[in-house]
Amino acid sequence: MWRSSISVVRLLQTLPFVNLTSLTYLELSQNKFNSLVPTWLSNASSLVDIQIAASELIGRIPSLAFKNMCNLQTIQLEGNLLDGGLAELVDTLADYSNSSIQVLNFMQNKLRDYLPDSLGRLRNINYLYLNSNSLFGSIPASIGNLTKLRGLWIYGNQWQGVMRDSHLSNLVDLDILYIGSSNNSLVLDFSADWYPPFNLSSLEILDCQIGTSFPAWIESQTNLHSLTLSKTAISSVVPEWMWKLSTQLRYLDLSENKLHGNLPEMLAIKNSWLTLDLGNNLFEGTLPRLPLSNTFELSLKNNRLSGVVPSDMFDQQPSCLRSVDFSGNMLSGNIPTKWDAMETLMYVDFSSNNLLGEVPETLCLLPSLLSLKLSNNSLFGEPCKSVTAFERLWSIDLGENNFSGNIPKWRGDSLEQIRLHGNFFKGSLPAELCSLPNLHVLDLARNKLSGQIPPCFGKMTGFKKSFSKLYGLQNGLTSYRIEMELNVKGSGRIFDTILPLLNLIDLSSNELSGQIPEQIIYLSYLNSLNLSGNRINGHIPDNIGLLLHLESLDLSNNALDGHIPASLATITFLSKLNLSHNNLSGQIPSQYQFLTFDDPSIYEGNPGLCGLPLQKMCNPQQPHKESSDDSGVSEKMIYFAQVLCWVSYLVFWQYAALWQ
Repeated sequence: MWRSSISVVRLLQTLPFVNLTSLTYLELSQNKFNSLVPTWLSNASSLVDIQIAASELIGRIPSLAFKNMCNLQTIQLEGNLLDGGLAELVDTLADYSNSSIQVLNFMQNKLRDYLPDSLGRLRNINYLYLNSNSLFGSIPASIGNLTKLRGLWIYGNQWQGVMRDSHLSNLVDLDILYIGSSNNSLVLDFSADWYPPFNLSSLEILDCQIGTSFPAWIESQTNLHSLTLSKTAISSVVPEWMWKLSTQLRYLDLSENKLHGNLPEMLAIKNSWLTLDLGNNLFEGTLPRLPLSNTFELSLKNNRLSGVVPSDMFDQQPSCLRSVDFSGNMLSGNIPTKWDAMETLMYVDFSSNNLLGEVPETLCLLPSLLSLKLSNNSLFGEPCKSVTAFERLWSIDLGENNFSGNIPKWRGDSLEQIRLHGNFFKGSLPAELCSLPNLHVLDLARNKLSGQIPPCFGKMTGFKKSFSKLYGLQNGLTSYRIEMELNVKGSGRIFDTILPLLNLIDLSSNELSGQIPEQIIYLSYLNSLNLSGNRINGHIPDNIGLLLHLESLDLSNNALDGHIPASLATITFLSKLNLSHNNLSGQIPSQYQFLTFDDPSIYEGNPGLCGLPLQKMCNPQQPHKESSDDSGVSEKMIYFAQVLCWVSYLVFWQYAALWQ
């Protein structure tokens, strides 16, 4: 079947002249139907397998569509936009005395419903996928009647109440169990001496209340290769049996609990990890030399680990490591120098530690590196000075260190974010920055930079795009996403999932001089511009109002003169403005967006300014030349800019809908 990822093809709700009684298999997945589930399915009484996944089905699940289907074994409608009707469907399927349903898959929809007790009458079901919806209420005890159940995925909902061991005590064939409640209101109350009848290969308990200690019954699960106990508020020391069990695991996630104690040496003999995530706990002590020869992802972030990183930890052959995150600890000493074996490493995060010394050039030259984050340490020297072009790097964050020298003249077609905030870089801004085609976050604030802002900044094409890449589940990684702390609208915040949407230039608190280049108005999707705390002089560009997507503008503490351009009033997204402590003069604009800027501190320190919200009123007998001369032009610019803004807004959301 030919499918288009852009064209919308409506799914007909009736097929009056088509005989479907002999149809046994229906596959319509990965379309763009944007339609209801068709009721003509009820005419296909011989159907065994229905698959309409990821096809933008909307509305409720019509129970009528699944009547008279005595042979139906599989319903797979995952990845759609269905919002109700699950309870009615289960009731309908359960009405058949010998229901043949084996697979029921409604994961990743928008179902707002409950699970009825009739679920327990679907006695032939093997796999039940209900994760990533908005299901509510309690999990019915009748689920314990599903004795043929092999896989149960019910995490990512809004369950409440209590789930007891009696819910699972008859599920002798259960192999995969994923439980979770996004509102953390589900309590798992299992007896301390409960011994389950099953032996799982994969277990995930996420966002549940399970008590302060490790569930003792997990010790009996000798076939486990994947275990997640995350966001469960366990606050004990990890028991010895848990560490022994971990030697058979390929995937272990104990993140976001309150686990404490030292990491055991037995972790050092494990050599077949795929993922190890112990982040966001209270582990302390030194870092053992972890074997990385078969590890994909390693996270120990936000603990209390101290001491030095073993010097040969990243010199292990062979290696398939892709992500390492030791951020938010108390690690000291130097960054290991031996990285040659890490040819597949994509993400490195050693931020917020007590590391000293220089950045090893071997780390900078990793061929697969996508993100390098070393911020908030005491590193010094000239970082990555031997790099002329990054082959694949997206993001580099070296902020809050003691680096010095000139801003590196890096090149790289993939570079999207550069943060060198809070160092001792000096000299001028390199013109090479202008040739980075996808750069959309540039934070060089709080350094010792001098000279002028290059006019070629207006050619930075990354600031002329409405959105960029999404981070997260890319390149086979399950947990890593890029985070960056940036100052926007006067306060610092952590950006992660929306970082690709941010277009920011922060050159504040340097020693830059000269004028704001007129060419800066070509950065049409710029969200945030901060040039405060420099020595910039001259006028604010009159046509700065063409920066239609600007939300935050800070030009304070400079030597700017002239008037406030009336075109600023046309930027309807502008919500944060600071023009204080300059030499601006004339009347403060009083139209459109300026009606919202009623805080006098925005304009203080400019003796020549007058008009509201300042107490100094303008003299009506002496009109200010700067304001009056361009009044006609400004009115035209306001009208033109408003029209352009709304056209741009509509185009943005049209592309954003396709992007999602």
